[in-house]
Amino acid sequence: MTFFLQDVSNGRPLTSANTLAQVTVKGLISTRPTGSISANPNPFTPDVRGLGQTTLTWTSAITNKVEVHVNAPDGNRLATSGPGSFSVTTGQWVRNGMTFYLQDVSNGQPLTSANTLATVMMTASP
Repeated sequence: MTFFLQDVSNGRPLTSANTLAQVTVKGLISTRPTGSISANPNPFTPDVRGLGQTTLTWTSAITNKVEVHVNAPDGNRLATSGPGSFSVTTGQWVRNGMTFYLQDVSNGQPLTSANTLATVMMTASP
């Protein structure tokens, strides 16, 4: 797509003689679902049992419905949302190495790695 900066002062017409600048923009439009997930804090400070708490934040686009699952694409479901940005705070049950999966379940898609948009793995601080 090309945009033109035109000098129309004093009623000048929109002609090439009055073009001050032009720029052509080329872009890619994604039609595939996208997503990201993060945890804060990560690393987390574990209690004496090795457990911690974190807040997960995720974003998805070109989706109808996403879910956050624990330790596998088809693990326990922690949260469900539509497209956009969301967050949830866990309880005091997060373990070192635990992984959260952001799954695209739009239109009934299965809970498989093919529909994983993003993951975040938890790390306990020493």
